Formats: sequence, structure tokens, C-alpha cells
Amino acid sequence: FNKQLQFGLDEKDLASLEIITEGWITGLQLAALSMQSCDDKSAFINNFTGSNRYVVDYMFEEVIALQSEQVRNFLLRTSILDRFNASLCDAVTKQNNSREMLDHLERSNLFIFPLDNERCWYRYHHLFADLLRKRLQMESNGNEPQLYRRASDWFEQQNLINEAVHSALAGRDYERAVSLLETNAESMLMRSEISTLNRMLESLPQENLLQSPHLCIYSAIAMLLNSQPLSEAEARVDNAKNTDTSLVVTGEIAAFRALVASYQGRLEESVSLCQHALNVMPQERIFFRSFIIGFLGLNYLWTGEIQAARNAFQEAVNTGVKVGNLMISVLAQSHLAELCIFEADLHAAKEIYDAAYQSAIDDQKNEQPIAGVALIGLGNLYREWNDDDKAMRLLTRGIELVNQWGEIGALNGYIGLAMIQKNKGDFPAAKNLLKKAQILAENFDAMEMDDIMVANSQALIAISEGNTYFVTNWIKNRSIDPDEEPDSIPQSMKLIRIAEYSTLCRFYLASNQSDQVLQLIDKTFGIIEAEDWTYFRLDYLLLRAIAHKMLDEHREAVASLKEALAIGERGSFIRIFIDFGQPMLELLQSIYNELPSHSQKKVAPFSRKYIKKLIKAFDVSAVSRMIKGLVEPLSKRELEVLKLIAAGFTNQEIGEQLFISLNTVRTHTKKINYKLDVHNRTQAISKAKELGIL
Repeated sequence: FNKQLQFGLDEKDLASLEIITEGWITGLQLAALSMQSCDDKSAFINNFTGSNRYVVDYMFEEVIALQSEQVRNFLLRTSILDRFNASLCDAVTKQNNSREMLDHLERSNLFIFPLDNERCWYRYHHLFADLLRKRLQMESNGNEPQLYRRASDWFEQQNLINEAVHSALAGRDYERAVSLLETNAESMLMRSEISTLNRMLESLPQENLLQSPHLCIYSAIAMLLNSQPLSEAEARVDNAKNTDTSLVVTGEIAAFRALVASYQGRLEESVSLCQHALNVMPQERIFFRSFIIGFLGLNYLWTGEIQAARNAFQEAVNTGVKVGNLMISVLAQSHLAELCIFEADLHAAKEIYDAAYQSAIDDQKNEQPIAGVALIGLGNLYREWNDDDKAMRLLTRGIELVNQWGEIGALNGYIGLAMIQKNKGDFPAAKNLLKKAQILAENFDAMEMDDIMVANSQALIAISEGNTYFVTNWIKNRSIDPDEEPDSIPQSMKLIRIAEYSTLCRFYLASNQSDQVLQLIDKTFGIIEAEDWTYFRLDYLLLRAIAHKMLDEHREAVASLKEALAIGERGSFIRIFIDFGQPMLELLQSIYNELPSHSQKKVAPFSRKYIKKLIKAFDVSAVSRMIKGLVEPLSKRELEVLKLIAAGFTNQEIGEQLFISLNTVRTHTKKINYKLDVHNRTQAISKAKELGIL
């Protein structure tokens, strides 16, 4: 099409045209006729609809004019539907022969497409539907709203509330739309359909929306979670306050303001507002009560009060499950998993994330938007377990889902993907992903914590890249003072500061300032022990170990690393160790070599097997250089051959696998035997396993 007519359309225009015409060759021809005298072909394609004069002429003369009056009336009346079945068509047309009519249309190939294998649901071709709706407007004598009302009633009876609201809005029956939303907004929130609810509410005329105080509050929550300006969300709440002074609305307003206070770090105020909301709100306001309990736990989490947070989140889960509040129960479960990560129990965290994800799959096996939160959590766990491929799949799918809930939910997904790209050395890709996270954080102006998280992640990337200028600016902008006394740090800021000090220590290590690392850790380690933040205990022990090693204080380095290994093995931590690179590898090898190899029993709070697993997780060429007793490192190709030997392949099969000659395989085998100081395949496999290469 593009070449024959010499239109010079780009791939984007061609893709749009394909979607619009749905492969209809005559539709392409009609588009071509229209484009011949068109200067801006891209704009034309974007606006190419059933109202185009060529499409209208063709469809009317070649299709519609040839139909019987009965078929024509059926087509026009059902054109208001994006999808339809026989029962819905009967309701809209007030007839009882829709099943036969749909069969006739399908046999006639009349621009109708089945949407399922049972041929229950159908839709019209986009251009055909556009034309039918235009004709309906011309010929309906003002009866269109009645058709939409019939469709809305049918959808409501089938409990298809989203479609019921959509039909009411399309028919400009705003009073019905308001009534449906007032009745169902709470359940939509509980199903995590935040974006859908927000779009519906924004489709209402302002005067209709503002007349409903409950919808104003629901709208404010949806706007907040969709990263719309806080001032606009608060204006909706102010309108509700001025419209209705009942205790129900007062409690809902207090709940909204408690959430905002929590986001902005005013945690004491948030807790007070939560308690007030729970006191004045009727027991039957189940969504808001479970909503309040959930972010009450969030307040405790941000202050590092682990047990108080766990109690609140568990209550939120129990309440959410009991009343069907999927959004709150999944969020609370995900926060419980975060608490397990704080305690360095990654396996327990995985179990909770798995359960949260499973609960967010409906009876039709569809993933609900809130499932994305659990998938992002799982993705970051697999990133720590050094399974980047699985981590990327989980994080990517999590972002796709959570964008249907609330944009800010994708933040941890982008950060996780950025860290994977950093580990691969692809700094441009990592920074691009963090730029997306930064935009989300900036748009979500109700909260500062997200901006702090993104800035900290950007500093980590800058340290890995050697961008000293960025890191020093980050230190200045965040007012990070290593000389600050721990007692002067407010409780609400301690967790944030500990995370930022961790990043600062990495900067000191990269700058050969190991003394500064030890001073900072010695000063702040008491906070970690007092709060029982096991994850940061692990992190700081590793920082201390590397700092001692860089100062040639081997005994102290090994002592700190051994303590870290005992914590790390319980959660199967990997990435946090190998991110320290060669110095960590050397320390691990030193500890590995000093442990007796003849016994499978633990002779320390950690196992030789775990250290071996960590060593193997480093780059294989780096590992081979560090393995004790190796004459010289194995090449990448030799490692490939060795793995195939261990898998039981013959020399001929290895050659076929690697596309090399039999003589080349034999040469590689001889070199492997020489470097491992062995004489045959069996000895090579045994020695390689002993040294941790396999």
C-alpha cells in the first residue's frame, strides 16, 4: 500500500492505519482516495473515521442501503454498544429475535466480529460502527438517550457496573451515572480499579460531581493515587466539607487528610486523624475503616516501629479479606512482606507476596491491577537472588498492571529495573528508568518519601558510574551530615537517614575514604541495633568488612563478613554481597579456604555451601582467577566446554553444541586438565566442583 501509492508513511502511521481499517482492503482504498489531496497525512490517519465522506458513501450505497428495514434498524440501535450479545441487543432494541439477527449478520459477513469462541459476544468493525452511530444521530429523533439507558439498565442487572456507568455517560444521563457511582465507587476502590474510577468521575460534568460529597471524596482519593495535583484533590474534599457536615462525611474527610499527612511525613498528625476518623465513622463504612487501618500501619513502618506496623497491617489484611477489600488487603500483605525484608527474612517475604498475588486473581483468572504491587515486590526479591531474567519479567508485568491502579505504584518497579541495568553496566538505560521514576515522584506532589527514594537510587547509579559531581550535589541537597549526632535525628527520619548513610558509605569506599566509613558506621550502628533493623545490620556489616579490607585490616574484615554471612544465609541474600565486587570476592574466598571441606556439617553460623554459592554468583572469569590452586584462569570457552563435560556430553556432541571442530574440543579439554592439574574428565569435574567452578 505504502510503496504502490508512494505516500511515504512511517511505521507509526502505517500501524495506526492498520488498526483503524482492521485489515479491510476497501477501507485502505477509501483512505487512499482521501489522502491523495491531503498535506498532513498523519493527522488524516488519526482522524480517519466512519464520518469520512468516502467511507460514508461506500458503506451506505454498498452495505446499508441493501439491507432490509428490520436489519437496518437493528444495526442502528445496537451501534451504541462497544460489545454486545443477544440478550443485551434484545434489551436495547425491545425485540426478542437478536440471536437470529446476529447469526444472519455473521453469515452475511456484515462487518461483525465474534469476541469469543462460543460466539456469544460480538462487536462491529470500527469504521462501520462509526458510520452507524452517525446515521443514528441523524435519524433517531432524539431517542438515543433511551437506547443508552436500556443498555445501562441491562449492564447493571448483570452486575457489569463499569459498562453500566459508561452507557449512562455516553447517553448523557448524568444523574444515573452519579447514582451508579455513589453506589459502586467503594467496591471499585476495593477492587483497585482506581484509574477506571478516576476516568469515570472526570467524565462527569463538574456541577454533577460537586453535588455529591461522597463522590468528591472518592474522586480526591482517585486523583491522589493517580498523581494529580494535591491542590485539586484537596479542593474536592473542601467542597464535600462545605456540602455535607454529617459524621460519615466528616470521618471520610479525616481519613483522606490522614493519608495526606502520612505521605508528607506528619506522622503524629496522621495517627491522630486516623483515630478521629475511626471514632466518628459508622462501622458499616467498611472500605474507609480498612483503608485507615492500612495506612496507620504505614505510619509505623516509616518510623521503623516494626511490631506496631505488623499488628496494624495484619489487622488491615484480616479486615480487608473479611469485607472483600482487595486493594487494602493486598497493599497490607505487601507491607507485611516489606517488614520481613527489614528482618532479612526474604523467604517469608516471598510467601506473603505470593499469597497477595494469588488473592488478586479473580474467578476468571484475570489479574487485578493491585496484583502489580505484589509482582513488583517479587521482582525485587528475585533481583536480590540474582535471577535478573525472572526479576525483569516480574517487574515489567507489575508495572503494566499497577499503572491501571495508580501511577505512583510503579515507582519501585522502575527503581528495581534500573538497579538491574546498573549491575549490567548499562548506565544510560538505568538512568532512563530512574528518570521515569523521578517524573512519577515529582507528579505525586502529596509525598516527599518517593522523591527521597528516587534521589537515593540516582546517587547509587552515580557512584557506580564514577559521577562524583552528582553525588556531592545529592549530599548537599539532602543535607546529609556525617557528623550529625544520632540522638538529634527525629524518629520519623531515622530509617531514611540510615538508608542514605549506607549510600554515603558506598561513596566513601569508591573515594578511598575507608576511615570515614568506619567512623560513620560506629556512630550510627546503635540505631540499627536499637530498632532491630536486621536488613541494615547486614548492609552495614558488609560496608564495615570492605572498609577494613581496604585498610588491610584482614582480621576485622573477616570478622564483620562472618557476622554478615550468618544473617545473609537465612534469607539467601546474593546481590547485596556481589555488588561489592572484587574485594568481597577475595574475602569470601579467604573464608571459604579456611573452612574444612571434608565435613558437610556447619562449623560456623553459616555454611561453606552458601559461600560457594556466593562465589559462583560473581562473574565466572573473576571467580576462576580467585580459585585457590588454579594454575591460570579458565577462558570463557573453556568454562563452556567444562560445563558440557560435566553434563555428560561427548567430545563430538560438545563440538556440535558449540559449532567447533572435534580437534578444537580436544585442545580445550587438554588446557582444562592442565589448568585444573588433573588427568581425565572425572577428575576435572570433581576438581571443578571442589573449587566452586561448577
